[in-house]
Amino acid sequence: MFDRVTQTLQRDFFEYLLDLEVKKAVRYLYFFSLMILQRDTIPKDLNQSEEDTLLKRLSFLMREEIRGTDIIGRIGHDRFFIILDQADFQASFKVGERVRERIEQYAFRVDGHEVMFTTSIGVACFPTHASDLETLIHKAEVALNIAKEGGGNKICLPG
Repeated sequence: MFDRVTQTLQRDFFEYLLDLEVKKAVRYLYFFSLMILQRDTIPKDLNQSEEDTLLKRLSFLMREEIRGTDIIGRIGHDRFFIILDQADFQASFKVGERVRERIEQYAFRVDGHEVMFTTSIGVACFPTHASDLETLIHKAEVALNIAKEGGGNKICLPG
């Protein structure tokens, strides 16, 4: 259920919870947002242990900037989903900006040397940007791509 490195949810369980969140939002008529976060650059000189240390710290920083009701899942090597419970796009943009700034300003210490990097974040809100799970994920992916293609180190909503 939990990723061994980051202690965030593994992809399958996270996707189950995301599907459940869509069903609850439809039934109880509330907003929530999906955030996708990915590093803009990957340091080339890190070994696996150092990379794992960096990813652990990254997940810790994200947890510090989100609310206790929000859920983080690791969906790829350096790619994370965050469900922002009952957050419209304005609230989720603020949370995403806090996460982005925190990571940008943080000097990761990995085996005696400092590693700094930035992240791009895509956010889509249910039901503002999508009315079903697949469209929500697609819109968040589109927003992430807009952020990356725009030079990275930013948070974007779908166009």
